[in-house]
Amino acid sequence: MLENLVEKFDSKIDFLTSRPIIIIPILLLAGFLLRMYFTPFDLPSRSNDAFVFLIYALAFHHSFDYIGGAYFMWSGLLAILFLPFQFDSYDGYFTIIRITSILISCISPIVLFLIAKQIMNKKYAMFAMALFIFEPNIIENAIFGLTEPLFILLGLVSVYFLFQKNPKLIPLAFVFAAFAADTRATGLIFLPISILGVYFRSSKKEFLKMAIIGMALFIIVYMPVIMHEGGVPNVSLLAATSEPRGFSAEQVNFSENIFLVAGITEITHIFRILLPYMILFAPVGFFVSIYKINWKIKIMIFIIIFQFIIAIPQYTLSVAFRNLFFLIPIFSLFGALGIEYFSNDKKLRNILLVGIIFGLILTSYYFLSERQPDPDYILEQERFGKFVTTELEGTVATSDWNFILHNIKYSTDSIPPDKLDGEISLLVPDFIIHNENQLIKYLTENKIDYLIVGDEKSKRFKMAQEIYFNEEKYPYLKKIFDSDEFGYKEYRNKIFKINQEKLL
Repeated sequence: MLENLVEKFDSKIDFLTSRPIIIIPILLLAGFLLRMYFTPFDLPSRSNDAFVFLIYALAFHHSFDYIGGAYFMWSGLLAILFLPFQFDSYDGYFTIIRITSILISCISPIVLFLIAKQIMNKKYAMFAMALFIFEPNIIENAIFGLTEPLFILLGLVSVYFLFQKNPKLIPLAFVFAAFAADTRATGLIFLPISILGVYFRSSKKEFLKMAIIGMALFIIVYMPVIMHEGGVPNVSLLAATSEPRGFSAEQVNFSENIFLVAGITEITHIFRILLPYMILFAPVGFFVSIYKINWKIKIMIFIIIFQFIIAIPQYTLSVAFRNLFFLIPIFSLFGALGIEYFSNDKKLRNILLVGIIFGLILTSYYFLSERQPDPDYILEQERFGKFVTTELEGTVATSDWNFILHNIKYSTDSIPPDKLDGEISLLVPDFIIHNENQLIKYLTENKIDYLIVGDEKSKRFKMAQEIYFNEEKYPYLKKIFDSDEFGYKEYRNKIFKINQEKLL
């Protein structure tokens, strides 16, 4: 009797999984609810970059000079969504950013399903979608309101049109490739990917014609970025140093090969992206696909290769592992191929597959629960930000400025602001400061009045922890604030007044 019951249950699951129109809305709803549940709408955004996108979006309302500039697609979309609203603080705009990012993050899995079902059975294509929609890094990133959800969506749409049988739709792959590049510079990889796709599927005569048309469309769409001369919004927090973006001879720490370090870091981040569950399936799916490789699988492999290569220079400036996030939908696709290999021809495989889905949801819930922000920590950050904006006067250097900007007196007439409350300017280096010589040069050239450092690792000031715990080694720094002495329980930092004479 138990065996008959199990078989009936298995047949019901087989009925449901053979109908994507039933399963896909359920997966999307579950993914959406998971994102909304873990979004701390009652707390300020923790993302420095999200605030930059907000500043850009509001700047569009006052000037068209920034059209085609950095972050154009994401901030431009936000600018349109902001039009009906007039909030008295930044919090309302952050809510719009978060909700928009979450909704876009729930659309991308649909496009991934449409791509995956051209490579595998539609049942397992839904698994590619599930692996992606419940991936905890993707969920967390959507909550932050960054560019990745839109970038991933546009990149996947480009690949989708590249895979279409109708050759008239292929030029759209180049158009969306340009849109992806408008969103993040790494989207430039979709131009060679689109060209390769045309090459793999066309004769030489057709290839030349379609490649020329495609590249022309790409250039036309991407032209605002190429021709852009407006620069970035004139806001102090975005101004850094007189040095160009990247590394000069003085900035590079020659005791280590920065590109080697970037490559090694990138590899470790790939393993981080594969955790917690794709590491079980994606490698198997990758090797299985090699045995039945076709041009579409080749495209997926080239995306991985190009993404890895283009991310290396990014890692010399920023070690954020979200630089690799477009790999996640590709790994999800290979992960689904791995699940297909493991479950194929297995008895009661449908029950096994349902178990995997529930396992994905529970695992994501656990990982996201572990990464939940400490409300007390964030509120103390905001308290400190208010102290900085009201008590200091001069130029302040820090690599963690989001909570300071939240405390700016909001005014639609001063977006973007040149000064914070008219009293302080906030400078953030746009390169990594590795050692004391670089730090002194930065402090001197920019006439920094105050330096803020914390007890945690800093992405831009590599010496932050060293200064925090060994302040006596730096005679040109005079401590004027210590969070431990002001009753802070969670957030620990110090403010130092710079003695410019001792720097020389």
